[in-house]
Amino acid sequence: MGVYTEYPEVYLGPVSLTAMIFFALALFFQWVLTSTRHGRETYAVGDNIEAAHDAGIKTKRHKIINFTICGAMAAVAGILLSMRLGTAEPNAGRIWELWAIIAVVLGGTRLIGGFGNMWMTIGGVLTLAVLRNGLRLLNTPNYVELMVMGAVLILALSLDKLLAHKGGH
Repeated sequence: MGVYTEYPEVYLGPVSLTAMIFFALALFFQWVLTSTRHGRETYAVGDNIEAAHDAGIKTKRHKIINFTICGAMAAVAGILLSMRLGTAEPNAGRIWELWAIIAVVLGGTRLIGGFGNMWMTIGGVLTLAVLRNGLRLLNTPNYVELMVMGAVLILALSLDKLLAHKGGH
């Protein structure tokens, strides 16, 4: 047996291993964003990179660290998906980046940077999961699901743009 088939469905009561890891990472990164220098600098770099640089933040180094963290979390997600599926398929997470963008924007994180938090993003993830599950329960074809998700993305981006305009950014 390989590593992918030994732990495919691990549960602690009604909660899966994947959900436990997700919430543990969410708690950790919310703490990083709100309680550490790196988190404050992340918001500063996202809000205004020139001002952050002028304030003494090494913006290039900071962006490299954040992209490295994003890559590591994508690897963790890939490993967890492979464990859940019991196999490692190159197309298993196809178009999930679209779902990730929609969930983040739906959760209220500003694409221009400087605003957002982990709990809002989790709210976006849960909202998107409920919407996708509902569409699947209605037996909608895949192309209809993609059209609905595209419409949700356009709506969320429009709302983001409207709020950015009202906020002065």
